[in-house]
Amino acid sequence: MLLKVWNPSAVAGENSVLVAAYDGEYGPDYKRVGITSCAVSMPEGKPFAQTATMAAFGASHGRLCLDNRKVHNPPAAAWIGGRFLVAAPSEGSGQGEGKAYLRKDCVAVCAADGEGKGIGGPSFAVFGPERLNGEPCVSMASAGGRCLLVEDAILSAGKDKGGEKLARRILGVFLTPEGKPSDGGAPFAIFDGTVGKTVPLRASVCAGSEGKFLVVCSEARGVDDVKIVSRIVK
Repeated sequence: MLLKVWNPSAVAGENSVLVAAYDGEYGPDYKRVGITSCAVSMPEGKPFAQTATMAAFGASHGRLCLDNRKVHNPPAAAWIGGRFLVAAPSEGSGQGEGKAYLRKDCVAVCAADGEGKGIGGPSFAVFGPERLNGEPCVSMASAGGRCLLVEDAILSAGKDKGGEKLARRILGVFLTPEGKPSDGGAPFAIFDGTVGKTVPLRASVCAGSEGKFLVVCSEARGVDDVKIVSRIVK
């Protein structure tokens, strides 16, 4: 099977490195896409799969379907509790006006062992309320026995005389080593802004000491006023 694979992300484990990427025939054109991964043994640099071709990505882990999603940002990956976690924006079910529909408010998280083999099915971190951007940037890191998953989301902030107001936030949620949301799964705002005023975007998280995390992102206050800002999350 030939795959079109793009936007890889890599994370180191104990004796291997996991590479995760999007795959599919026409993912950038709003067609069905998936997530595949391949573990590489270190320091030899050889994949655990039989061949080192791109097709090995699909052979080592079940595909996680994202449906009609346009993706430009890499999936997120982390190593925690002797396993890899891979996360990507996904879709979950919602209910409205008496019928079910798909909500764009989820991040799907899959687990894999040290050789890149999938463990169980995906878990879903719900970042509600429903985000308006279909391709958020996601990042995660582990420290102190837990994993912090962050994403940038455009949300509705109500309406004023000029129409609907938009808010852009960097949201976070803690995950267990199994990839399931902890603390009741409630997301929290790390950076908050209003589109047109202060706009935080494209967050990245790294692990610090004593179970703390450092989250950095761009903050745009105007065309000539863009900064890199950081915040400690514990």
